[in-house]
Parts: sequence; C-alpha cells; structure tokens
Amino acid sequence: MPPLLETLNDQDPVVAQAAAVALENLTAHAEPFQPFGPATERLSQAEAWRAWFQANPWETIEQSLIERISNEDRATRRRAIVALGHVGGDAARAALRQFVAQEKNNNPYPPFENDNRTDRFTFPADSPLNPRTLQEAVRALGYLQDAGAVALLRGILDDHVDPKTGNLYLAEAAIDALGRIATPEAETALIDTFGRLEDYIRYVGWYSDHPALYACHSSPLHARIIAALDALGSTRAAVIVPQLIRSVPTDPDRALFPENDDYETLVGRVTGRSGRGDEMVETCLALLGDPQAKEVEDLKQAVSTTFDAWAGKPAPDNRAAQMLSLLCPDQNYEPRLRAAYERYRAMPEDPIDRPLGNPTWIPQRHWVLFYLGRALGNLGDPRSVDTLLASLSPDLNEARHGRPDPSEPNIHFLQLEYTPCWRAAAAWAVGQIGDRRAVPVLLEVVANLDNATDTRHAAAEALGALADPASLEAIQQLAAEYPEVSTRRALEQACIRCERRDQTAALSP
Repeated sequence: MPPLLETLNDQDPVVAQAAAVALENLTAHAEPFQPFGPATERLSQAEAWRAWFQANPWETIEQSLIERISNEDRATRRRAIVALGHVGGDAARAALRQFVAQEKNNNPYPPFENDNRTDRFTFPADSPLNPRTLQEAVRALGYLQDAGAVALLRGILDDHVDPKTGNLYLAEAAIDALGRIATPEAETALIDTFGRLEDYIRYVGWYSDHPALYACHSSPLHARIIAALDALGSTRAAVIVPQLIRSVPTDPDRALFPENDDYETLVGRVTGRSGRGDEMVETCLALLGDPQAKEVEDLKQAVSTTFDAWAGKPAPDNRAAQMLSLLCPDQNYEPRLRAAYERYRAMPEDPIDRPLGNPTWIPQRHWVLFYLGRALGNLGDPRSVDTLLASLSPDLNEARHGRPDPSEPNIHFLQLEYTPCWRAAAAWAVGQIGDRRAVPVLLEVVANLDNATDTRHAAAEALGALADPASLEAIQQLAAEYPEVSTRRALEQACIRCERRDQTAALSP
C-alpha cells in the first residue's frame, strides 16, 4: 500500500488516477479523488486516503469485505469479492468457499439444445444471467491460492462441464482457479476434467456461436485447461494427448496468417512436455506418406478426426501437416519434413469444382503445403531454404490461372486454387529461418503483382525479418510507389529494421 499512497501525489495525473483506482480495487472503498484538479486539492484528498488506512487496519478491512459478500446489492457484493481476491487471508478464503458452495448450483441458464442460443444469448450487465459475481468469487479462490478449495472446484467441474445442462461460465472460472492454485491435486483435476470433456464443437454453440462456425472456434473450457496446464509446466498430459489434438479447431481462417495461433502453440507445448511429442511427429509423417514413419493408433485416430464447418472438412493429411506445424521443434526431423513438402509440391493440383453453396471438401495439396511451409519455418533450419525458394518461382504465381471475377459469388476461393496461398507460408518461412540468400527472391516476389496479396505481404515481412542492410535501397524503391497499402507498410517496416541493423553493425567494435 505505501507505494500506491505515495503515487497519489505523482505529478502525472493519469498515474495518480491509476493509483486511486488500484486502491479502490484492493479495498472496495472509495475516497473522493480528482487527479486533474488543483494540486492543493489533490494533496488533501491523498491525505484522506492515508487517514482512512490509519483508521482501518487490514483485519478490519478484510472483515468489512467479508460482511459485504452477503449484501443484497450485486455490485457491492462483487466489488468486495474482487478486493478479497487481491488482499484476503484465511478468513477470506473460508468466506469465499462458503459463498461459492452456496451459489454453485444456482444455474440461471436454460439447457442448450438445437442451437437455441444462436445470435440471441446476450444480456446486459444488470441481467440475472450476468455471470461475473460468482465467477469472481471462484477466481478469487485461485488468486488466494486456496489449496483447501480444490475439492470444491473439482466438484464444480464434475457438475458443470456438460454442454447441455452445465454453467460453462462457472466451469471456466473453476479451471482458472485450479490453474492458479497449482498444486499436484489441482493439476490432476484439470487433466481428469479435460479427459471427460466432449469434442470442442459441442461447446462453442453454448456461447451463441453460429453453427456455420462451430468447427472453426475453440471451446473456452478446452482452451483454459490447456493454458493452465502450460502455465503449470505440466509433464503429465500424456493420457489426454489424443483429446488435445482433437480439440484444435479446423478453421480455414487460420491461413490468414502464416504463423501459429496461440491455441496451436499451447497444444504444441503441452504435448511436447507430455513425452508423446515424437510419437505425434511419427504418426503425422506416416499420414503424409513417409515410409520410415511409425504411426501410433490412438494418435492416428485423433489426427484423422476432424469436424466440418460450412467451409468444408479437412482431410487427415491436412490435419497431420497442421499438427507438425505446432509440435515439431527438433531439427533432426527437417529432412523428412522437407521430403514430405517436396512430395506434395510434385503432386498435380487438386481438381476443384466451384458450385454455389458450401463445399464438402477442402483441397489437400495446398493446405498440406501451407502447413508444412509453416513447420519448416518454425524449425528454422537453413537446409530448408532452397526447397522453399523453389516454391516462390515466378511460374507458380497465383494469377497463372486467371484472375477472379469480382461479380462471381465464390470469389473468396482463390480462382482455381481455393485458399490458402500456400506460397505465402514459404515466403514467411524463409524469413523465420534467417538466411539472406532469400533476399533477391523475396524482392522479386514483392515486385511481381501476379503473386497474390498474401504471398507478397509475407515476402515483405520476411524482408523485415532478414533485415539485410544491403537490401535497404531496393526495399525503399519498392515501397516508394507500391500500389497496395498493407504490403507497402510492411516494406516500410522492413526499411526501418534494415536501418537499425545497419546502425547496430556500425556501433559494433
């Protein structure tokens, strides 16, 4: 508290205001404070805060907050609970456990069935459906690292992870609390709960997601458990690796950016620590036609289990390549990943029918190449560079089949190739590897407007990642009159990085 009280007198009124807000959150008490007022007024208001603390020792503050947990006003109750989560002791832990035990089965939400929440499961802050008060009480047990609450929190998960009848908001908070308590018993509860969860697509609709996107979005329960296990550094997740793999959404929009998203990254880390990482890599390579690979049956089934959105249903090899992109950090696998990449690039392009309506199939070759390009970039092995640069050859430009008609309903498919622009991943990957042999090729990719926007933008970002001072003038010339804003800005950022690299080199002895 002393530093916050001192900061009330900070010369910057915004800093002083932040200190006052922090004090309010820690105590659920407010003293009048106008940081933008006259200095003399602020001094007297800061002194009032000090006087309040002198008159109210921590035991008194805690007891006052505990009494407010039963207040009829929900806002007062919630403020007290939040404050107790920051500053409470044993008395607060006991009071919060009692409150949660009393309220945990008061589920205000109707059963979720037949997509009955789609686009209408919304409510204002003052609605009885607002979950924040009970959520804050449960999370407070985690902030206070109340090991005595593990059984209570596990019971909440036992009762509330059914996507039809459970209170998933409450389950989310229980997961967060167990992750913060971080005892072996809490870790066990998280692992056991994850093993009992249904497939992720059964949960996303509970939150009012649209059925078209059920397969595209992660389940908050799955995501929070994975994040908690990662924060714990768990090495005990071997038993749930198949469920971890199945929980990764099959979202075509993941190709909007070449890099992995956070969900993929977390699954990769938890799987890697589980001891089954090599088994996963071997299984994925087997699904991609590697004759040396030895697949493991339960992992093969997990990788092959995909769910379809309105954008289509990924094939097992598509999924295998995605998994390799998130869990293969060992450069010893580089030759085999590169061989898989070259096998798929040598395949003929998938014949694509583009009727109106939702596709039932997703092109395999392009998706596999996209994900394997990402995987090679993540490995960061210079042995991959020549193969990746071959994918950026001008004769493979995305406009070679013609340009989409803007009036055509399916323009969102990249002419005859669908998304993704797999060559964008190749451009991104050479930037991640950091081999400046790629610079001339990347400059040509950016300059050639027959390459798709995704590919040119990725190449511009790769030039920034390489930050070769020798390329500065060429990048500046490209950026000066580049017709497309997003790529031009990426080129400008690349110029800045090249200049900084040059300045750093000049300062080096």
